[in-house]
Amino acid sequence: MFKEKNYKTLLVISFGFIIPISLITGPALPDIIVSTTALMLILIYFNNTISIIIKRKFFLILILFWLFLIFSSLVSDYVLFSLKSSVLYLRFIFFSIFMYLLAKNKNFLYALFYGFSFTYLVLIIDSAYLITFNYEIDNNYKPVSISNIFSSEKKLGSFLSRSIPFYLGLFFLLKFDNKAKYFVISILTLVSILIISSGERVSIFYLSMFVIISFMLLKNLRFFIIASLFISLVLITLSGNLEPIKKRIIDYSIYQSSKLDQNLNISYLSNEHSKLFTTSYKMFLDNKIMGIGPNNFRNLCMIYVEKQFGSSSSKLEKKNTCSTSPHNTYFQLLSETGLVGFTFIFIFFLFISYLILKEIYLRNFLSKKYLSDHLVFFKITLLISLWPFVPTGNFFNNWLSIMYFIPIGITFFYYYDFINNRNTKEN
Repeated sequence: MFKEKNYKTLLVISFGFIIPISLITGPALPDIIVSTTALMLILIYFNNTISIIIKRKFFLILILFWLFLIFSSLVSDYVLFSLKSSVLYLRFIFFSIFMYLLAKNKNFLYALFYGFSFTYLVLIIDSAYLITFNYEIDNNYKPVSISNIFSSEKKLGSFLSRSIPFYLGLFFLLKFDNKAKYFVISILTLVSILIISSGERVSIFYLSMFVIISFMLLKNLRFFIIASLFISLVLITLSGNLEPIKKRIIDYSIYQSSKLDQNLNISYLSNEHSKLFTTSYKMFLDNKIMGIGPNNFRNLCMIYVEKQFGSSSSKLEKKNTCSTSPHNTYFQLLSETGLVGFTFIFIFFLFISYLILKEIYLRNFLSKKYLSDHLVFFKITLLISLWPFVPTGNFFNNWLSIMYFIPIGITFFYYYDFINNRNTKEN
């Protein structure tokens, strides 16, 4: 019995530690982990899974969203292709339920925290080498963004900016001592440098949003936030990378947004983004309720481009106007899942936004707290993932979906725990 308990504990710790590390190894390993947890829930913990779905309305809503995705695929023009995305989307929901089940296990949470710590250190060391020896910029405002282990996919900034609020949430949840606080501040400083040095503008925006919200909500951390940012900027300046970063973030952004399209209109973000958004919006207008089917933007894009520019439009024009997705979560949801699918996610975004705005008001104007600090960081993590006004990857992309769902199970476990404790005190 004792050996069996130790064996299970070791499995839980190993699982928690390997999750963050898997995210920098490529798409295969994290997808294997997600699929394995889904199978475990079906084969071993099926009764627990059904119980959670029934008791916790949020997971029931996710299941309804999944069922709608399948229905949208079935009525689309590319049924089998779309079903690959919609049917298999269930494994991410099950993954979040698995995280929910493990959220009360402190060994798992410590392993998850140390897994992220180890992953950050690996990225910091690897990126330091790249920044020192291999950081270049061409003459067309296009610096080479550092991407290290992520190779050509340039996900370094995305991974760091999406995960660091969750990491800090774990730190506050586990209540480490002051020595650990200085370690985490050092990690935050170095990660901030990497995000800025990555040249990924959306990631820098996420970092800025995280810093601003944290500054408004956590008075006791304001000094450390300012100090961390100041040290980051000083180190970037001393490294000689300030000018390349400026060209990437400011000069190239101005260059892209000031380019004129064929009708001499100034583009939003860039000419390419504007065309993708326009195409996805036209798809939505033709399929307002159900959309064209999950992940079908790539299949119908050329057809809509020909309608827009004519069949005589050049191959280059079509290529520049089409992609695997519209590069914005909400434009993609509108075009591929219609108003129904869009509403599921947008209401969730409004709910998270309401909780954070409420917390800002309570803490700054009434000197009260509604949410604990760790829940604040968990909610910021979700807000960043759902923020509508930036370019994003494909909503149904495996790697990105895992980044979405890692914090969901833990966040809602402690949110429901918070609600239950509050109701108990009131009664």
